[in-house]
Amino acid sequence: MTRRTILLAPLALAAQSVRPRVQILWIDGSAVPEEFGRDSVVFPRAYTCCPAAGLARRALETGRFPHAARPANPSVTSLVGSGSDTITVLTAESGNGEDSPFQRSVLVPLAIRWPGKLKPRVANDLLISHADLLPTLLAFLGLTPPEGLQGRDLSKLIEGGQGELPDSVYAEGRLGLPGEWRLVVRGYDKLVIRPQEEATRLYNLADDPKEENDLGHDREHELTRDSMVALARQWMRKLGDGVDPSGLRLRN
Repeated sequence: MTRRTILLAPLALAAQSVRPRVQILWIDGSAVPEEFGRDSVVFPRAYTCCPAAGLARRALETGRFPHAARPANPSVTSLVGSGSDTITVLTAESGNGEDSPFQRSVLVPLAIRWPGKLKPRVANDLLISHADLLPTLLAFLGLTPPEGLQGRDLSKLIEGGQGELPDSVYAEGRLGLPGEWRLVVRGYDKLVIRPQEEATRLYNLADDPKEENDLGHDREHELTRDSMVALARQWMRKLGDGVDPSGLRLRN
């Protein structure tokens, strides 16, 4: 386990004496340790933005997906706050250390502990990803998020169950390499797609948690597949995934 204590910017310097610290614990493994989970909010449906080494951390620290997160524009600083309490986030970069779109890689442990503020529970119904953590933590700290964050502020949902549950989550992998992929999960339907191709894999995670039955070319599931493809393209447009800064579509 590696430990990193961070205070999230902007306004970090002015806030150090009155705001809690934020501590990120990175672990190897696919499960939240039982002793940590007992007094935390645990998220069984948490996804890495990208299971490749280093990219999940960049997504968490910038609030942007790896294709758009640039080290020159960080939204997190390594300043250590001096508040009397601590928000601790425990997670992993990948479920099994591989860069693959399978659940065993992209589904990651995630738990948030904030004694006296967050009631320990298991948030089974909340789809969340590493990109959502920065805007959520900034909201916990009462800080205004910088422009350009791609993650979602889920603080109200986590604190008090208020607000609309996210309907889907997005992830990407093997960036710039052969076999580059994107995935989107909506409910228990999961689609895997190549960025510039229509070839798809479709799984129902409730009926097929080990992803052994590809429904992507099953006529019975054609409507589900087409709606999931449309959702994946919607995510890509919203995130600017597959286009350069001028808006032109990238080619492989």
